[in-house]
Amino acid sequence: MNKFYKLREIQNLIQMSVQSRSLPQDLVHVIVEKSPINIKQRLHIYQDAYTIRLKESLRDDFPRIEQALHVELFDNLVDTFIKSTPSKYPNLAEYSALFLNYVEQKNPELLSLVYLDWYEILSMHVQEPKDQLSVTEIQQVDHFLVQLKPSTFIKQIGLSGLIVYRQNQEIKHMIEISPDLLALLFYLESKRSIDDLVKFSTESNFNFNFIIQELQKLIQSEIIYCSKPIEGESYV
Repeated sequence: MNKFYKLREIQNLIQMSVQSRSLPQDLVHVIVEKSPINIKQRLHIYQDAYTIRLKESLRDDFPRIEQALHVELFDNLVDTFIKSTPSKYPNLAEYSALFLNYVEQKNPELLSLVYLDWYEILSMHVQEPKDQLSVTEIQQVDHFLVQLKPSTFIKQIGLSGLIVYRQNQEIKHMIEISPDLLALLFYLESKRSIDDLVKFSTESNFNFNFIIQELQKLIQSEIIYCSKPIEGESYV
Protein backbone atom coordinates (compact mmCIF):
# COMPACT_ATOMS: atom_id res chain seq x y z
CA MET A 1 0.00 0.00 0.00
CA ASN A 2 1.40 3.39 -0.94
CA LYS A 3 2.13 5.88 1.80
CA PHE A 4 -0.20 8.86 2.10
CA TYR A 5 1.74 12.10 1.73
CA LYS A 6 0.77 15.51 3.04
CA LEU A 7 0.98 18.43 0.63
CA ARG A 8 4.01 19.88 2.41
CA GLU A 9 5.82 16.53 2.16
CA ILE A 10 5.14 16.38 -1.59
CA GLN A 11 6.40 19.95 -2.01
CA ASN A 12 9.60 19.08 -0.13
CA LEU A 13 10.15 15.99 -2.28
CA ILE A 14 9.72 17.97 -5.49
CA GLN A 15 12.01 20.71 -4.22
CA MET A 16 14.70 18.18 -3.32
CA SER A 17 14.34 16.52 -6.71
CA VAL A 18 14.60 19.79 -8.63
CA GLN A 19 17.60 21.06 -6.67
CA SER A 20 19.54 17.80 -6.68
CA ARG A 21 18.45 16.79 -10.19
CA SER A 22 17.55 13.38 -8.84
CA LEU A 23 14.44 11.21 -8.64
CA PRO A 24 13.66 10.25 -5.01
CA GLN A 25 11.95 6.89 -4.87
CA ASP A 26 9.18 8.28 -2.67
CA LEU A 27 8.35 10.75 -5.42
CA VAL A 28 7.80 8.00 -7.97
CA HIS A 29 4.68 6.97 -6.06
CA VAL A 30 3.31 10.50 -6.01
CA ILE A 31 3.64 11.63 -9.64
CA VAL A 32 1.11 10.24 -12.07
CA GLU A 33 2.61 8.37 -15.04
CA LYS A 34 1.01 9.89 -18.12
CA SER A 35 2.05 9.49 -21.75
CA PRO A 36 3.80 10.71 -23.78
CA ILE A 37 6.12 12.06 -21.02
CA ASN A 38 7.30 9.69 -18.32
CA ILE A 39 7.94 10.66 -14.71
CA LYS A 40 11.68 11.18 -15.18
CA GLN A 41 11.19 13.40 -18.22
CA ARG A 42 8.47 15.34 -16.46
CA LEU A 43 10.82 16.14 -13.57
CA HIS A 44 13.62 17.07 -15.96
CA ILE A 45 11.43 19.87 -17.30
CA TYR A 46 11.20 21.40 -13.82
CA GLN A 47 14.86 20.73 -13.08
CA ASP A 48 16.00 22.43 -16.28
CA ALA A 49 13.65 25.37 -15.75
CA TYR A 50 14.99 25.84 -12.22
CA THR A 51 18.61 25.91 -13.40
CA ILE A 52 17.86 28.16 -16.38
CA ARG A 53 16.00 30.69 -14.20
CA LEU A 54 18.83 30.88 -11.66
CA LYS A 55 21.42 31.29 -14.42
CA GLU A 56 19.39 34.06 -16.06
CA SER A 57 19.09 35.87 -12.74
CA LEU A 58 22.83 35.61 -12.01
CA ARG A 59 23.65 36.77 -15.54
CA ASP A 60 21.42 39.82 -15.09
CA ASP A 61 22.90 40.63 -11.67
CA PHE A 62 26.59 40.17 -12.53
CA PRO A 63 27.24 41.45 -16.08
CA ARG A 64 30.85 42.44 -15.30
CA ILE A 65 31.67 38.88 -14.26
CA GLU A 66 30.20 37.47 -17.46
CA GLN A 67 32.10 40.02 -19.54
CA ALA A 68 35.38 39.27 -17.73
CA LEU A 69 35.03 35.49 -18.08
CA HIS A 70 33.13 35.37 -21.37
CA VAL A 71 30.04 33.23 -21.81
CA GLU A 72 31.45 29.69 -21.57
CA LEU A 73 33.57 30.25 -18.47
CA PHE A 74 30.79 32.24 -16.85
CA ASP A 75 28.31 29.42 -17.50
CA ASN A 76 30.74 26.90 -15.98
CA LEU A 77 31.21 29.05 -12.88
CA VAL A 78 27.47 29.55 -12.45
CA ASP A 79 26.73 25.85 -13.05
CA THR A 80 29.13 24.76 -10.32
CA PHE A 81 27.74 27.43 -8.00
CA ILE A 82 24.15 26.28 -8.50
CA LYS A 83 25.11 22.63 -7.98
CA SER A 84 27.07 23.35 -4.80
CA THR A 85 24.64 25.93 -3.44
CA PRO A 86 20.99 24.98 -4.04
CA SER A 87 18.62 27.89 -3.56
CA LYS A 88 16.74 28.00 -0.26
CA TYR A 89 15.09 31.34 -0.91
CA PRO A 90 11.91 32.37 -2.75
CA ASN A 91 13.62 35.67 -3.59
CA LEU A 92 16.25 35.54 -6.35
CA ALA A 93 18.07 38.55 -4.86
CA GLU A 94 18.82 36.61 -1.68
CA TYR A 95 20.27 33.81 -3.77
CA SER A 96 22.45 36.20 -5.77
CA ALA A 97 23.93 37.49 -2.51
CA LEU A 98 25.45 34.03 -1.93
CA PHE A 99 27.36 34.34 -5.21
CA LEU A 100 29.67 36.96 -3.67
CA ASN A 101 31.34 34.55 -1.24
CA TYR A 102 31.51 31.88 -3.91
CA VAL A 103 33.40 34.16 -6.31
CA GLU A 104 35.67 35.28 -3.48
CA GLN A 105 36.64 31.64 -2.87
CA LYS A 106 36.84 30.44 -6.47
CA ASN A 107 37.89 33.56 -8.41
CA PRO A 108 39.29 36.12 -5.95
CA GLU A 109 40.75 38.12 -8.85
CA LEU A 110 37.16 39.04 -9.74
CA LEU A 111 36.28 40.34 -6.30
CA SER A 112 36.12 44.02 -7.29
CA LEU A 113 33.85 43.25 -10.24
CA VAL A 114 31.41 41.07 -8.34
CA TYR A 115 31.00 43.67 -5.59
CA LEU A 116 30.60 46.49 -8.10
CA ASP A 117 27.79 44.56 -9.78
CA TRP A 118 26.08 43.69 -6.52
CA TYR A 119 26.41 47.07 -4.81
CA GLU A 120 25.00 48.80 -7.89
CA ILE A 121 21.83 46.73 -7.50
CA LEU A 122 21.57 47.52 -3.79
CA SER A 123 22.30 51.22 -4.24
CA MET A 124 19.65 51.54 -6.92
CA HIS A 125 16.85 50.33 -4.62
CA VAL A 126 17.67 52.06 -1.32
CA GLN A 127 15.46 54.99 -0.27
CA GLU A 128 16.89 58.42 0.47
CA PRO A 129 17.28 59.25 4.20
CA LYS A 130 14.32 61.22 5.52
CA ASP A 131 16.43 63.26 7.95
CA GLN A 132 18.85 64.56 5.33
CA LEU A 133 19.69 68.26 5.56
CA SER A 134 20.02 70.43 2.48
CA VAL A 135 23.13 72.54 1.93
CA THR A 136 21.19 75.62 3.08
CA GLU A 137 19.98 73.84 6.23
CA ILE A 138 23.52 72.71 7.06
CA GLN A 139 24.66 76.33 6.99
CA GLN A 140 21.84 77.35 9.29
CA VAL A 141 22.35 74.83 12.11
CA ASP A 142 25.01 74.99 14.83
CA HIS A 143 25.53 71.23 15.11
CA PHE A 144 25.03 68.43 12.65
CA LEU A 145 25.96 64.77 12.19
CA VAL A 146 27.55 63.11 9.19
CA GLN A 147 27.09 59.53 8.00
CA LEU A 148 27.28 57.36 4.91
CA LYS A 149 24.08 57.52 2.90
CA PRO A 150 22.06 54.28 2.87
CA SER A 151 22.72 54.09 -0.88
CA THR A 152 26.51 54.14 -0.35
CA PHE A 153 28.37 50.83 -0.12
CA ILE A 154 32.07 50.34 0.58
CA LYS A 155 34.31 47.30 0.42
CA GLN A 156 37.96 46.87 1.34
CA ILE A 157 39.87 44.80 -1.20
CA GLY A 158 43.51 44.30 -0.36
CA LEU A 159 45.01 47.57 0.85
CA SER A 160 42.53 49.73 -1.06
CA GLY A 161 38.82 49.54 -1.66
CA LEU A 162 35.83 50.60 -3.70
CA ILE A 163 32.73 52.77 -3.25
CA VAL A 164 29.40 52.44 -5.00
CA TYR A 165 27.00 55.34 -4.46
CA ARG A 166 24.02 57.17 -5.95
CA GLN A 167 24.37 60.76 -7.09
CA ASN A 168 21.41 62.60 -8.64
CA GLN A 169 19.69 59.22 -9.00
CA GLU A 170 22.61 57.90 -11.07
CA ILE A 171 24.69 54.98 -9.82
CA LYS A 172 28.40 55.74 -9.72
CA HIS A 173 31.50 54.11 -8.33
CA MET A 174 35.12 54.73 -7.46
CA ILE A 175 37.80 52.05 -7.19
CA GLU A 176 41.28 51.93 -5.69
CA ILE A 177 40.25 54.11 -2.75
CA SER A 178 43.19 55.15 -0.58
CA PRO A 179 43.52 53.47 2.84
CA ASP A 180 43.03 56.85 4.61
CA LEU A 181 39.80 57.63 2.81
CA LEU A 182 38.61 54.07 3.27
CA ALA A 183 39.23 54.30 7.03
CA LEU A 184 37.24 57.55 7.16
CA LEU A 185 34.35 55.99 5.23
CA PHE A 186 34.20 52.97 7.54
CA TYR A 187 34.18 55.35 10.50
CA LEU A 188 31.22 57.18 8.96
CA GLU A 189 29.11 54.03 8.77
CA SER A 190 27.68 55.33 12.07
CA LYS A 191 26.50 58.88 12.70
CA ARG A 192 29.37 61.12 13.79
CA SER A 193 29.56 64.64 15.18
CA ILE A 194 32.34 67.10 14.48
CA ASP A 195 33.71 66.36 17.98
CA ASP A 196 33.80 62.67 17.04
CA LEU A 197 35.79 63.50 13.92
CA VAL A 198 38.28 65.59 15.91
CA LYS A 199 38.81 62.64 18.22
CA PHE A 200 39.09 60.28 15.23
CA SER A 201 41.69 62.59 13.67
CA THR A 202 43.80 62.54 16.82
CA GLU A 203 43.53 58.78 17.47
CA SER A 204 44.17 57.87 13.83
CA ASN A 205 46.93 60.44 13.37
CA PHE A 206 44.98 62.01 10.49
CA ASN A 207 45.34 65.65 9.53
CA PHE A 208 42.00 67.26 10.47
CA ASN A 209 42.15 69.50 7.40
CA PHE A 210 42.29 66.33 5.29
CA ILE A 211 39.09 65.12 6.97
CA ILE A 212 37.29 68.43 6.39
CA GLN A 213 38.33 68.54 2.75
CA GLU A 214 37.20 64.96 2.19
CA LEU A 215 33.88 65.60 3.95
CA GLN A 216 33.14 68.48 1.60
CA LYS A 217 33.85 66.29 -1.42
CA LEU A 218 31.83 63.40 -0.02
CA ILE A 219 28.82 65.61 0.68
CA GLN A 220 28.95 67.11 -2.81
CA SER A 221 29.13 63.62 -4.32
CA GLU A 222 26.19 62.49 -2.12
CA ILE A 223 28.31 59.72 -0.64
CA ILE A 224 27.58 61.00 2.86
CA TYR A 225 24.82 63.20 4.25
CA CYS A 226 24.19 65.49 7.20
CA SER A 227 21.38 65.34 9.74
CA LYS A 228 20.39 67.11 12.95
CA PRO A 229 21.37 65.48 16.28
CA ILE A 230 18.50 63.95 18.22
CA GLU A 231 18.37 65.31 21.74
CA GLY A 232 19.43 62.74 24.35
CA GLU A 233 21.17 60.37 21.90
CA SER A 234 24.90 59.68 22.07
CA TYR A 235 26.94 59.35 18.88
CA VAL A 236 30.44 58.69 20.24
